[in-house]
Amino acid sequence: MSDGLFSPSTLAKQVAGYFGVEMSIERIIANTISVSRTAKATVFTNAHKELYVFIAGPMHLTYADMRKMVLHMNLVPVDALPPAGQSDYFEQYGETRFQEVFPGRSSVSPADIRYYKTLAPYNPALWRIDEVRDGEIYEWDPDSSTSWRLAVKYFYQHGLTRDSVVIPHRNAVSRKNK
Repeated sequence: MSDGLFSPSTLAKQVAGYFGVEMSIERIIANTISVSRTAKATVFTNAHKELYVFIAGPMHLTYADMRKMVLHMNLVPVDALPPAGQSDYFEQYGETRFQEVFPGRSSVSPADIRYYKTLAPYNPALWRIDEVRDGEIYEWDPDSSTSWRLAVKYFYQHGLTRDSVVIPHRNAVSRKNK
C-alpha cells in the first residue's frame, strides 16, 4: 500500500488481487489513515452498504496485530477475509503451529488453536465491520496522550448508516479530551 490516496477502482483492484473478492466500492470513508508507524488503513463501504477496513504496511504483521489496530480504530470487526484461494488459512496456520508445539496431540479442537490462529501472518488485511462505536473512527497519533485521535465521524451499524463528517487534524479531539 503506498502513501498516496486510494481511488475506489484502485482499492477494488487491491482487494480483488489480495483476497480474491470482486467488490464494487461505493464510498471511501477514511482514506489511508495511520494505524501504526508504518501501516495505513482505508475504511470503505461496498455496493451492499457493508463497511470494510483495508490495512496494509511494509512490515510483518499478524492477525492479532491487525485485530488490535481495528479495535483501536473504534471499529467492531465481524470477521477477517482470508487471502485469495485459502478459505481456511487461519485455521490451517493455527493447527500447524499447535502441532509444532504439541506434536503428540492427535485430536485438535477449535479451542486448542484459537491462540495460534492469531499468530498467522496477515498483511494486507481486510476486515468486515459490524459497527463504528460512538460514530467515531480513530487514527494513530504518536503525539496524543492515548496515541489515537479522531479522524472521521461516521455512524454505522450493520443495516443502518448516516453520512460521515471528516474532522480535520487541527480540530481533532483525542479520547482523553472528550
